[in-house]
Amino acid sequence: MENEIDIEIRHAMQERGLHQEYAWGAMRGKNDKNVPLHRAMRPGDVCLFYTADKRDVDEPVKAYRWAARITQTLEDQQLADLVWPPAAPGESFELMYFLSTPVKVFITTKQISSLITAHGEKYADAPKGFMRLSDENLAYLNSVYGSPAGFLSYVLINYAEEDAPTFDYPELAAQIDSTDTTASFVDDLLTVRKKQKAKGKDSLVPQRRSKRSKEVGDEAELYVLDLLRDGQVPGVTAKDVEHVADQKVGWDIQYVDELGRRVMVEVKGSTATRFGSFELTINELNCLHQHGDKYHLYLVGGCKSKTRKVQVITDMAERLTLEKAKASPITFRVELIEH
Repeated sequence: MENEIDIEIRHAMQERGLHQEYAWGAMRGKNDKNVPLHRAMRPGDVCLFYTADKRDVDEPVKAYRWAARITQTLEDQQLADLVWPPAAPGESFELMYFLSTPVKVFITTKQISSLITAHGEKYADAPKGFMRLSDENLAYLNSVYGSPAGFLSYVLINYAEEDAPTFDYPELAAQIDSTDTTASFVDDLLTVRKKQKAKGKDSLVPQRRSKRSKEVGDEAELYVLDLLRDGQVPGVTAKDVEHVADQKVGWDIQYVDELGRRVMVEVKGSTATRFGSFELTINELNCLHQHGDKYHLYLVGGCKSKTRKVQVITDMAERLTLEKAKASPITFRVELIEH
């Protein structure tokens, strides 16, 4: 789910007319019990993936962790064995289904039961392998969300832990009038990662960014701008509020507080409702250290929902100094220079 199919395998697939990047698969099962389910799957169908696999030190277990829609199905043992080399003969995941970019979510079985049944009467336990929604509960889902696609949109807006790529999920690109939104100020939008034990190494999976992430970021900046100008940020009195992102000064917004101090605001927005991390440019990081407690971070989650979560962090410089937070370099720009 986290990684695309290996590039060599994708190249071989492309020669066969298969232009896919993500895949999952199921075994045929005893007496081929999974085959009819697989053959009933169609492009556009919605899939949720349950896992108890603890891939990371603070990875939640026993929950639905990924959401995607099917783009194509295929029965091909040879290709499946290339993608997932079998641990033993007869353990091929040959019932393949290809997917849109999977989006990381976190939905407990109790939550999924309340989402897709009228009274929480089913699906409150771990799924028993490869399974489909019953006709009765599919009808209930359609009555509540309009369609499986509507349900997927609801999941991505309310339970995603990373930006859903709007190239794959264009319905999330729809604009919402800021006058129709409400801000919920919280202190836990940015999750706290547990410290790694001495053995092993970090297994950081970078957050996948939407191909329209700038649009989301711009929307978040304008939203915070309105909150500050309208006096809607608890405990903040902001005068002379300016949007300065285009000036490349190292922050997006600045204002004068009640003590006459200039406060710098850097805004980070996401369609997800939780932040595992966020990115700063080297210029932004330097400004954070330079201005200390006058450099504030505003995180805006759920940028495509009507209820947006906002976390204001005023002490990130101190947290970095005290090693209560960590800034890790992700990319470096390499260029040749003349001597």
